Amino acid sequence: MQLSNYHVDKERYAKCIEVSKRVRWNIDDDDVQRIKDCVLRGYRWQYIFSGVEHPRFQTLYQELTTDDQRHRVSVALATLT
Repeated sequence: MQLSNYHVDKERYAKCIEVSKRVRWNIDDDDVQRIKDCVLRGYRWQYIFSGVEHPRFQTLYQELTTDDQRHRVSVALATLT
């Protein structure tokens, strides 16, 4: 996963929010946090979930992992949603 891109985009969104306040758009700190959270969720889906859900990955994943391993991965992925 390229978290460096996430950091750059997060900062870009933060800058947009800062500028929007100067033009009197009403964006409070809670809105800023929600935007940052949405950006992070988008990156997580893009880099993790879209790959995990791909049919070819699933075929290989089922062949190479045990039930216990798949369960641990599912638990870990659940914390990212």
